[in-house]
Amino acid sequence: MLKTTAPSEVPSNSSYSKSALKKVVKEYNAKDVRKHIDSLFKRVEKHFTEASEKATSEDVSTGIASGNVMVGVWKACEDELLRITEVFVKRIDQCYKDMGVGLEYSATDVQAAFKRHRVSA
Repeated sequence: MLKTTAPSEVPSNSSYSKSALKKVVKEYNAKDVRKHIDSLFKRVEKHFTEASEKATSEDVSTGIASGNVMVGVWKACEDELLRITEVFVKRIDQCYKDMGVGLEYSATDVQAAFKRHRVSA
């Protein structure tokens, strides 16, 4: 929408009104983000644990230790969520400036949640 509309006009669209933004933002607080990251960690860990066991049982060596891949994947997940959070903050600031609406979690909350599951190779 920002390609065709000025940022100050975005809140006047019923789909992107201040109340619509408040509704979306309210659904994602720091506690919810932490729970989603915990769930993501379990899925990623399960996937790479199963892949590691399968490779070991089949005696197939890819030359890449599963722990190294897990570290890379987990770091990429963190980087992507931080990037998305930054984009959300930027867009909210750009379109809803001085309206008193913002994300209920910060990049620091994301980093802290990922740090709880820090993996090392």
